[in-house]
Amino acid sequence: MNYFLIQPSADDSGQASWLLTGTANAALQHGTLDAAIEAAAGHPVILLAPAENVVLTTSELQIRQKAKLRKAIPYALEEQLAGDVDELHFALGPVETGRQTVAVIEHKLLRQWLEACNRHQVVPRAVVPDVLALPWQEGDWFVACDQQRALVRTGAASGYACDRGNLAILLQASLDSAAEPPANVHLWQCGDSGTLAWPHEQPRLLRHRCDGDLLQLLAESIDLNNAINLLQGDYSVQTDLVKSLKPWRWAAGLALLLFGLAYTGKVIERNQLASQQQALQQQAEQIYRQTFPDARKVVNPRVQMEQRLKQLRGGGESSEDRFLELLATSSKVLSANKDSRVESIRYRNKRLDLKISAASLSKLDSLKNQMMQAGLDTELTNADSAQGKAVGNLRIKQR
Repeated sequence: MNYFLIQPSADDSGQASWLLTGTANAALQHGTLDAAIEAAAGHPVILLAPAENVVLTTSELQIRQKAKLRKAIPYALEEQLAGDVDELHFALGPVETGRQTVAVIEHKLLRQWLEACNRHQVVPRAVVPDVLALPWQEGDWFVACDQQRALVRTGAASGYACDRGNLAILLQASLDSAAEPPANVHLWQCGDSGTLAWPHEQPRLLRHRCDGDLLQLLAESIDLNNAINLLQGDYSVQTDLVKSLKPWRWAAGLALLLFGLAYTGKVIERNQLASQQQALQQQAEQIYRQTFPDARKVVNPRVQMEQRLKQLRGGGESSEDRFLELLATSSKVLSANKDSRVESIRYRNKRLDLKISAASLSKLDSLKNQMMQAGLDTELTNADSAQGKAVGNLRIKQR
């Protein structure tokens, strides 16, 4: 399929370069972004986001459900990013060597491009970081440059852009820090009269001919199946089928209403379960904040607890899993006893200690028995009663 490629300028988002792929001697043009979109009318459009405006990174999060992963990713990467995560858009890429690849761009910039398209009734098929439009082959790196800028693709979903003058320095630094250096580095110099010095025998530098502009090279090599499309989540493109069904939305709404009335009991039951889930979520958040008082934002307590425990325990998993299992089981018992309160939590030597306040010593003893019925080896220690309140320590271990 032939695409109309539009690349906004990295320095001025109101300017752009564009061309139509698949045509002989495709003419590269430059001008305003609006002029580029006007020229694209009637063609499938792809926006190439300058790599200077996109951060390509990875996360260790292992969550299979995409919706939950999208919510957790911003806070897992928060420490790596300079901006506020609420102002950034996160697009998921493939999983590579056990890590989730992610592309990050400012909401403001992406919306500016898409609003310009909307003004001219153009819906782009994809928005792709331009560095991921370079060719790709496992085990090799790919570099393309012109007189002003250079693109370096180091993986299926990794790479960066830099000034042409700094290419040699940054490329050497990338090679020095690479866990697995490439076997070959492929180089295209488009309209660049300079020569890139290469003092290495390994990896080998393979020079390729580039007869046109850098954007023309990208037009020849772009493969949407091997790139991250930034149009995800709130920016997902509606399919033609969805658009064709819009005139029927009122009839569909009425049908849904009748369906809902027929199953009112199910809806009520679902709401009750949702309320219970919310209460458990609030309790989990409270426990997380008690355990980590310096926490700022709590979106997914379980995921954030896992991240913090990995930091505290050097990435170990067995102790973390045991702590979460003990905490999850004991939380169910505590949530059923509203008149009891957790004063403090401590986990050490595979043992969970909960300091509990209750109405009486008998209530503490009842809590201990309930914990044991839930499959936890529980001991009540340091129990004391004064001024109408009992305080004791529940020492919990896995049977």
